[in-house]
Parts: sequence; C-alpha cells; structure tokens
Amino acid sequence: MKGSIYGKIRRQMLIGSFAAAVTVCLAAVICMSILRGSIIGASRELGRSAAADSKTALEIQMEKSLLQLAGIKASLIDEKLSAAVNLVTITANSAQHIVNHPDAYLPRAVSFPDVKNAGRSVAQLRLAEISDYAGAMEEISLLGNISELLVSGEQTLDYVRSLYIGTESGICIAADVDSDMDDVIYDPRSRSWYKNAKAAGEMIWSDVFVDSFGRGLGITCAIPFFGQDGKLYGVAGAGMQLEILAKVVVEASLGETGYAFIANEHGEMIISDTVRIDENGSIVSRNLSDIFPAEAVAQMISGAAGIERAMVDGGECFVAYSPLTALPWSLVVIMGVEEIIAPAIESEGRIIAMTGSAVNGIDRMIFVALAMFAAALLLALAGNAVLARRLSAGLARPVIALSEGAGIIGAGDLDYRLDVKTGDELQTLSDAFNTMIDNIKTITADKERIGAELNVATQIQANMLPSIFPPFPDRKEVDIFASMLPAKEVGGDFYDFFLIDEFKLAVVIADVSGKGVPAALFMVIAKTLIKNNAQSGKSPKEVFETVNDMLCENNNANMFVTAFMGYIDLQSGSFTYVNAGHDPALLKKAGGEFVSLDGKPSFVLAGFENVKYREEEVTLSPGDTLYLYTDGVTEAMDPKYQLYSKQRLLDALNKNRECGLKELLARVKHEIDVFANGAEQADDITMLALKITGRA
Repeated sequence: MKGSIYGKIRRQMLIGSFAAAVTVCLAAVICMSILRGSIIGASRELGRSAAADSKTALEIQMEKSLLQLAGIKASLIDEKLSAAVNLVTITANSAQHIVNHPDAYLPRAVSFPDVKNAGRSVAQLRLAEISDYAGAMEEISLLGNISELLVSGEQTLDYVRSLYIGTESGICIAADVDSDMDDVIYDPRSRSWYKNAKAAGEMIWSDVFVDSFGRGLGITCAIPFFGQDGKLYGVAGAGMQLEILAKVVVEASLGETGYAFIANEHGEMIISDTVRIDENGSIVSRNLSDIFPAEAVAQMISGAAGIERAMVDGGECFVAYSPLTALPWSLVVIMGVEEIIAPAIESEGRIIAMTGSAVNGIDRMIFVALAMFAAALLLALAGNAVLARRLSAGLARPVIALSEGAGIIGAGDLDYRLDVKTGDELQTLSDAFNTMIDNIKTITADKERIGAELNVATQIQANMLPSIFPPFPDRKEVDIFASMLPAKEVGGDFYDFFLIDEFKLAVVIADVSGKGVPAALFMVIAKTLIKNNAQSGKSPKEVFETVNDMLCENNNANMFVTAFMGYIDLQSGSFTYVNAGHDPALLKKAGGEFVSLDGKPSFVLAGFENVKYREEEVTLSPGDTLYLYTDGVTEAMDPKYQLYSKQRLLDALNKNRECGLKELLARVKHEIDVFANGAEQADDITMLALKITGRA
C-alpha cells in the first residue's frame, strides 16, 4: 500500500510538474514571438522616422545656409561695384573742378598712345579728329591735369581695367595698361556709355559687352560732369573686367553639385562658368527660363531675396537668390537636394542593416531560451516537491528584498543600499541597481552645480550692462531706458551708453551671432573693445573699423556681430551714427511717429578685415525719441512660426508713443508676448530708448 500511495503521489507530482512546465514553455514561446514582432516593427519604424527627420533637418538648415551664402556673395559684389562708383564719382568731380576753375591749374601735356607704354598704366590722348589737335591744345593741356588721378585710380581696383574721361569737343584721356593698343582716332561721343550718361544726366551702368582687346567680358560705369554754364562738358567712366568679379561668385566650394552665378534683369546668366564668347565675338549664355519655371524666374529677377526648390538639369535642387543693390542683377546659388540629404540616406541604410542584425540576434536568443526551457522541463520532471519548495523560497527571498529596496529608493531615500548575496544574476542586478543610484546622485549634483554656475553667469552679464535708470540724474538734456532679456541663461545681445566727454554721449546696441555661453563671451569682448576705442577719442566710423579688425583676429569660431553706434552732441543735437549690419534705429520727431533712420547698413563686425564703415548724421531736437533694438524683437515667433515683423513693432511704438521710456519698452514687450501666445522665446530681446529733453 505504501508503494502504491507513494507512486500515485509521485505520478501526480510528475504530471503537475510536466503540465506546469509545458504551460510555461508555450506561454514563453508565444510571448517571445509577440515581442520579436514588436521589436522588429519598432526598429524599422524608428529607422524610417529617424531618416525622415534627418532629411527634414538637413533641408531646413541648408535653406538657411544657402540663403545666407547668397546674401554674403551679393554683398561682396555690391561692395566692389560701389567702390567703382566712388572711383568714377571722384574722377567726374575732379574733371568738373578742373574745367570750372582753369586759372587754378597749369598746362599739362598728354601723349598719344605709344607702343613704348605697353603693360604700363599711363594717361594717353585720343581725338575724334586728328585735325582738331592744334585747335584743342589749350583744352587738352587743361584736361591733362587729371592724368595722375586717372593713372592712380586705374591701379586702385584690380577689376577696373581702364579709367577715362570724354568731352563734348571729342577729346578722350584714358589710363589703361593696354592703351598703347588704342587708335589715336576715337570719338567718345559716339560710344554707348557716353550717350547713355549724357541722356540720363546722372550715373549709368552699361550692358555687358565683349572687350575689343580680347580681355573677356566687361561693363562700364559712367557719370557726366558739367561746365560753368551748367551744360554738359563731358563724361567720366570706368571699364570693369567681369572675369575678376566672377571669382567672387564661381570660385567657391559648394560641395560636388553646388555652384553660383549672377543673372541680369533679363534672366541672362552673365557671370557664370558657363558664359563664353563664340567665334563671332558674341556673348553666349544660358537664360534662367531655360532652366527654371516662369514663376521662379520672375522671383529671381524681381529684386527679391528668397529660396526655391526646383528641377535643374534633371535633378531636384535648392535655388537661393539675393539681389544686388548697385545693379538690377541677382546672385543665384544652386545645390542638389540629393547631396544635401545624402548623410540621412546613408544613416537610413545603416539603421536597416542594424535592424537585420538585431532580428538575427533576437532569433538566436529565442532559440537559446527554448533550449533553456527544455532543460528546465527536464529538471522539473527530475525534481521533487521539497526541492521545488526550497528553490521557490530561495528565489523569493532575494526578489522580495529587491522589491522592498526599490520601494524605499523610489520614496526618495537615495542613500539606501540593496544587500543581496546570492552569487547569481540577482546579486548582479542588485549591484547594478546600487550603481545606478550612485550615478543618479552624481548627475543630480552636476546638474545643480551647472545651474548654479549659469545663474552666476547670468548675474555677471546683467551687471555688465547699465541697469541704473535714470543713468545721469544730474543731466537734464537726455533720458534713457533699456532692457535685455536673453533667450537662454546668458545671451549675445548687449547695449551700452556712456559719456565720452562733458557734452558727447555714446549709445550702442549689438547682437552677437548665436546664443548661450559662446555668444556671451564674444559679447563681452565686443562690448569692451567698442567702449575702450570710443573713449579714446575715435569717431564711430573709426571705432567700428578698429574693432572689426581686432575681432577678426583668431576668430576661429567664425562668429560675427551686428551693431549700431552713435554719438549725440548734447549741445547741438547732432547725432552721428554707424550701422554694421544691424536693424536700423527708429526715430520719432517731437509730435510725429516712429520711422526708420535713413542710411544703408555697412557690413557686420568680425566678418572680414579692412572693412570701411559709413557714417550718417541727423539732428535730434528736444522731444525727439530714438528707439534701438535687436532682431529678437522683430523675429519673435508665434506657435505658427510667423514673425512679429518690423511693421507690428512700428504699430506698437506709435500706439504708445506718448508713454514714458520705461513704460514704452514694457508695452512693446507685452505686445510681443501677446503675439507669441506662449511660444518659446527663440532669440535675445534687447531694446534701448532715448529721449532728448533739452540742450546742454
């Protein structure tokens, strides 16, 4: 009987153990299959999503970069064309002074073209008719006084190949290294540059033409000058070589598919590596209408700046364009979309490959798990109830210890330590849990330290900016209020105002590229340099030229500063200012509304060395208010990514123009906050208002 009962119990235990093991094994197989499918699907979806996000981010960044590049290249071309305009203007003014003040000059001889002058820039004479030479000697000797200016001017700019004047009497004096090749007989009055300048009565630019000496394509800038009777006396002009100007456009690294060119108002690609001169001497170039849709072409030649996405020569490309100011031309930059998103496509391929490897690894893990379950089944069949109870108890105790410890740590006691000594994976898990808690404590401490340091940096930056208002309580001629709200803990915007002497007040506002700690460090350097140079007695123009060169030194981070600076004479009200790529200041005359100050901005600080800055001047009267700001004001965005805009700023200022300065800035900031509607501040917001309250 004992054996029979023992057998039944043993059989029941074996059957129960077998049934439990099979059930667990089947459940494990089903769960693993479901988990395998979920992991594979999530990995593939993650790969597709990451690739799509990468493509979008790369495209957005490239749009901004290409548009910025087009603007920079257009500015460089404009700078060179403006320098040529200045040279021709000086020549025309000098010629006009000579013909209007003949008694102030001695006769000066001018020679005809001579082969001995080959390769040398000399002033040489040509006439409409050689028979006129004797009768025109007196006039030629007078005009000869401009020879040195023509020679030095022609040598000043490397892209100006000739500088000359022509008169109504048919006299032409020119400085040109190839002038020895010229014919003595030459009638300037028959030339298009002369005719067009005469008809316009002011500066003109000619169409692009093929140089007669085989020097490629050229363009002429011409300005008329007048005699004492106010009638046209002649025209001064400069011939420029487009090959040298083209280097700024086409000789730049834009990846494998990118390139740039300049198109005229007719859509012709006039400065490009595709432009050539055929055997008949005619200019052969492509037209934008051969490449782009009509709508895109209309935008490019309309004088607007922007970026398009279009098919170019069978491939999808980004097309950024920016207008020139000196001529009705536009600079265009093209780059293939496929090249831009190539890194994202490569990453997608790697993710797909990694997903395949992960699937193989999961299959191996499932096989190993099934083998382990089979082994566990055999062990269960071989075990007995006592061993099972002991094994269960042995497993339960450390798991319970882990669970209770997790509850204590989850309640906030990070000093608690788990103590499981089982010599297996449970002990490894316990040790890993303790290590994780140590890491959490370290990360928390580091975060608190960094937060404290950023708070100190914020306070230091705030203390660098004038914050006591009114700043000059003993001075009754002017009232000032300013504010700066950084987008991060520290920012790159700054403002400043200080007395240079008893009656001259300097005001500055600037915006460093970027945000955060790097921009704040660059801001400290720029602010210090500007103030030190201003207090040394330099004019605003001289201050910016000096500071620009100093900031360019070792600027490996390629940061730059847009800045606006002016000196106010508290006695006369004269306001002399310089704008280095900054938003123009807004001025409200007494009883009027806020409008932009006149003047074209110069180039930013720290962009290129030896930049020349232009001063403007306006008179401020008692009751006038000056408002300075950074682009964080006009470029504040709402949740739909719409910009606050300059027009909304003008509306807000004019609506509150009768308020005091502090209240005026507070109300403008309130208008910006209402517009943003909870959207995160993307850029530093800095404002400075100044009101003239009297005369010194």
